[in-house]
Amino acid sequence: MNRTEFSISPTDINMRKEPKESVFFRHPFLVSALICLLCAVLTFGSQYYISAQSVILISASFCYALSLIFSRTQFGKTADPRYRALIYTAFVALSALTGVLLAESEHKAVFILGLGLIVCLIVFIYLFVMQRLTVQRIVLLLFAVGFLLRLTYVLYTSCMERQHDVTTIGSGEGHLGYIEYLYQNASLPDFDVRTVWQFYHPPLHHFFSALWMKLLTVFGAGYEQACESIQILTLFYSSCCMIISYKIFKSFYLRGRRARCCLRCRSFSPHLYNLCRRNQQRHPLGNIYARRNTQHR
Repeated sequence: MNRTEFSISPTDINMRKEPKESVFFRHPFLVSALICLLCAVLTFGSQYYISAQSVILISASFCYALSLIFSRTQFGKTADPRYRALIYTAFVALSALTGVLLAESEHKAVFILGLGLIVCLIVFIYLFVMQRLTVQRIVLLLFAVGFLLRLTYVLYTSCMERQHDVTTIGSGEGHLGYIEYLYQNASLPDFDVRTVWQFYHPPLHHFFSALWMKLLTVFGAGYEQACESIQILTLFYSSCCMIISYKIFKSFYLRGRRARCCLRCRSFSPHLYNLCRRNQQRHPLGNIYARRNTQHR
């Protein structure tokens, strides 16, 4: 029997390689940081700070997402150019209508959630119908929906609502007062921290928050906007927790349905939505630092 019958060419080897991971799976923390930075620029962590320019950009992004999905479908590739032009014009009109409704809405956070869920649902249906719904894409959709729900809660809720020991802006005490002290003095307290309420906490999160506020105010944000946008920082922490959880699931050899089930619990747990906007040390990443600090004592 000829050996050449069993030989494999380099072309065959390349064809058998698995598809490359998406940018999100190669650099998940960087992608999450960029998305959170964009959310900070557009919203400053509150639906009441969404400007007209942000409304235009959000509605245009919605139109672009629909157009991109349509262009990938078989009908979008083979349809008559006149029909395609008509459909793209309808998308532009829908984008304009979306912008008007978003600008007039009193609940912009819920409106943004609806737009995001519509896009995720369309993507899911398209991938399912085209039989391209891989495990990696399902995980990516779970991440997207989990992030949207967290972002909605952040935008809908003020940085001083449903918190623990945060107080108010300018109070000089509580977690927010601690952050303001670091923001104004750029140094740790030089007095007995037990004399000011909540100043005894480990300062890691407070330091990052003060640095984040300083960065925003340098680029022209108002002081109250910078305080409100601290929630974007904790939103990033919560996003990192989803990523780390998925990596932990993989390290325990959870694959396929089991990994998706665990990730659904991690992404959609209501308690974790509340933690994603906490302006104190009680969010998941802050707890890790606090426990380590307590153990060293």
